[in-house]
Amino acid sequence: MHPTARLSEEHVSILLGLDVLERIAERLGEDPAAVASDARLIVDFIRGFADELHHLKEEGMLFVAMEAAGHSRHAGPIGVMLAEHEEGRALVRSMIGALEDPQSGADTFEAAALSFAQLLRSHIMKEDHILFPMAEQTLSEATRADLVRRFGEHDEVVHGVAYRGHLDALARLAERYPG
Repeated sequence: MHPTARLSEEHVSILLGLDVLERIAERLGEDPAAVASDARLIVDFIRGFADELHHLKEEGMLFVAMEAAGHSRHAGPIGVMLAEHEEGRALVRSMIGALEDPQSGADTFEAAALSFAQLLRSHIMKEDHILFPMAEQTLSEATRADLVRRFGEHDEVVHGVAYRGHLDALARLAERYPG
C-alpha cells in the first residue's frame, strides 16, 4: 500500500489549480469586477483542498508517522515542508487581503499568487522526489496501510462532499481559464 500515491495524485489537481491561479492573477488587474469572484473561488480551492485537505493529511498523519519512524519533525525534509506550508499560508492570507479591494489590490494579489505558485511547484517536486520516497522506504507496511485507510476516512468522512466540490469547482475554473 502506498499512501504517498494518493498525495501525489492530489498534487496533480493542485498543480492545475496553480495554473488557474496564475491566469486569474494576470487577468485580475485588467478586469477586477469580472475576475474577482473567480479569484475567490481559486483561493477557496487552495485553502480547502490544498491546505485543509491535503496539507493536513501530511502534517497530521504522514509526518507524524515519519517522526515515529525516526525522522526529525524540526529538521531535514519534514522541517522544510512544514516551513513551506506556513509560508504558503501567509501568501494565501495576502491574496485574501488583496481581494477585499480588487481594484487596488490586484498587484498585491498577483504578486502573492505568483509567489505562491512558484513556492508550491518547488514544494511538490521536493515531496514527490525526496520526501515521499523516503516515507515509503522507512514506514512499515502496516503503517502505510493504516495511512491509506486514514487518508480515505479523512477525505470521505471529514470532507466528503466538499472533497468532490473542490475538484468540481477547479474543473469549472480550468474551463474558464484554459492554458
